[in-house]
Amino acid sequence: MIDILARNGADVNASSPRLGGLLHSAAFFGDIATVENLLEFGADIHKQHVRMSHGSALHSACAGGHLDVVTLLLRKGADVNLRIPSIDKKCGGYTPFLMAMPLNHCSSSGIEVCQILLSAGADPVAKSDAGETLLDIVERAPEATNPFRAEQILFLSKVFKERDEAHRGE
Repeated sequence: MIDILARNGADVNASSPRLGGLLHSAAFFGDIATVENLLEFGADIHKQHVRMSHGSALHSACAGGHLDVVTLLLRKGADVNLRIPSIDKKCGGYTPFLMAMPLNHCSSSGIEVCQILLSAGADPVAKSDAGETLLDIVERAPEATNPFRAEQILFLSKVFKERDEAHRGE
């Protein structure tokens, strides 16, 4: 369907103030075929939709927990450390890494997404505009809404420790 629309002049970067762009929606819901089609027809991989805290397509794929889409977007050149502009009061300064551990659903712990991002060069101690790291965000989330909280805290604590040890050795 995307190919028919794009070949007939549809704007693959079109967006809605409430829903974000087509690429963002496909990335968030894990529709890799649609993501591939949109990129093939020129969708802007770095376009951000700030109003609804979507950030880029990579932010959306990370928030949705879709490893295959995250991997595809990184392979296509998505910026692993792109920050959501500060005009967004809720998620200002968030990088894809800061959105990689979902806090309000139980489909995935997000650890695998974090590992992919780290291997692509994500900054594990990136801070939001509010000064929070991903570890801070996970620690303040109520356990009732995040069944993976303990596992996430252990993983992130290990990442922070390894980073600190690597910096001490330099």
